[in-house]
Amino acid sequence: MLSKTFLRRGSPVVLLVLLIALAFLSRSFFVEARRNMKLRRELDKLNTEVSRLEGDSRMLADDLRAFQRPFAIEREARVKYGLRKVGERVLIIPDEQSSKVGGQQSDTPDRGWRGNVMAWWKYFTDQRSAVGDPRSEAKQ
Repeated sequence: MLSKTFLRRGSPVVLLVLLIALAFLSRSFFVEARRNMKLRRELDKLNTEVSRLEGDSRMLADDLRAFQRPFAIEREARVKYGLRKVGERVLIIPDEQSSKVGGQQSDTPDRGWRGNVMAWWKYFTDQRSAVGDPRSEAKQ
């Protein structure tokens, strides 16, 4: 049996055993705490991705519902693929960036908004004297 002096309080052997046990428990605690923090960060990333994917899913479901209507399908075919109905005239209006060729302005005159409205009016009422109308310029 162990002697009373060996297990006496304040004995260096008992203190050493307690210190080793404390070190082992502390190490285990910190390893688990680090693993817990790593898992929490990963969980936050995954929750963020889930939220983003749910938003994408809602958006795609809305698009799916919208494209089940014939009007939406026709509009998408017109815009994306340039399709048109038989007998329909299509106007292509270039934006400012595409009207510049090689860094220079195109040769279409700047008529202001009133001149532009009048040109459209003449175009749709089929008057051949519209300014900038290629059909009227070909006759000249």
